[in-house]
Amino acid sequence: MTPTARPTARTTRTRSWLRRLDAYTLEVFNPGAPYRPRPDRG
Repeated sequence: MTPTARPTARTTRTRSWLRRLDAYTLEVFNPGAPYRPRPDRG
């Protein structure tokens, strides 16, 4: 857990980067499959 409850700029940046990587990974390994964000990822 982070010391502060509110998300920092770094956390937001990392989350958006991971979301892009996740979408890219699905594109590569599941060509043609629609990208649906996982519910457990937020």
